[in-house]
Amino acid sequence: MSSNKKKPVIVLKTKNVIILASCIIILCVLFLVLNIVLASPPKNVALQDDSESVSEIASAVPEEVPTISSPPIEESPIKEDIEPKVPEEDKNVGKENLPLETAKEEEQSIINKYDFPLAVNGAILAFIIDDAGENIANVERYATLPFPLTIAVLPRVSHSKECADVIRANGKEVILHQPMQAINLSVNPGPGAINGTMEEPEILQTVRENIDRIGPIKGMNNHEGSLITSDLLKISAVLKVCKEKNIYFIDSRTALPEDNKVRQAATEVNIKILERNAPFLDNAVTEEEMIKEIKKSVDVANKYGKAIIIGHVDKSVEILPALLADMYPELVQKGYRFLTPSQIY
Repeated sequence: MSSNKKKPVIVLKTKNVIILASCIIILCVLFLVLNIVLASPPKNVALQDDSESVSEIASAVPEEVPTISSPPIEESPIKEDIEPKVPEEDKNVGKENLPLETAKEEEQSIINKYDFPLAVNGAILAFIIDDAGENIANVERYATLPFPLTIAVLPRVSHSKECADVIRANGKEVILHQPMQAINLSVNPGPGAINGTMEEPEILQTVRENIDRIGPIKGMNNHEGSLITSDLLKISAVLKVCKEKNIYFIDSRTALPEDNKVRQAATEVNIKILERNAPFLDNAVTEEEMIKEIKKSVDVANKYGKAIIIGHVDKSVEILPALLADMYPELVQKGYRFLTPSQIY
């Protein structure tokens, strides 16, 4: 009796299992069918297969990698500040972009105060200032000028050595201003001079001692000396010392051209010399006259390539140093070169 009551329960569970299994199977079949349907292309779309042209595929890939296509981007103003593209005609911005009147005024004020001509092929100006040795302060005013300069020192006056030291300390060139007797015997050339009664040995000794007093030096020129430079034997002795010491000689040209024997002596001694070829700057000690002489010297430089110009330390100290300092920037802007005799020897 008890066994008959349990059978219906077992039968009921078996049916439920069968129904559940059937549902699962149906769901699985539906899932597979759905996947097949979704995986299949529409009937109106041709499938890509091996028949697709290789050329069509290749055309989809460019030969070179191009810049990524994108809508044009307007350049940022910042880029223009960093790397501006300046037209060729606008690259040289200067006085030509100023108003005409302003440009002319600026040019006049900067480079035309003295109205020097433009230099021809970098014409050279070599300034020599004679007669140093008496006044150290006066020498300093020349030695501190802002361009190459040569100062000639008398050998046996009150401050010869001190002046030579000041000149060298300021980077300027020292030469011996060798005193020599003039044709006018009433003119005293000063201590350490070569006179008309000296023979060669005494001349050699005198010049060597004078060099030792203020040396080292780069060269020498004559103080006065028209009598000695007109005497072949005596000026030859002087040039022998220059050759021995490997220094240059500048003929100040105080003798008349027809009497001057310096070139002939230089040929015989086999030494190169230099010559003053421009006016003395301060025969007249006024600014107006000095400007005239400097302009004449500039003309000489343009004609012959260089001008060797002589002034005097104490004679024109109140005018010449300041005048040269004021002229210097304009002369440089006009293309003139300032050199010392040793640089052109």
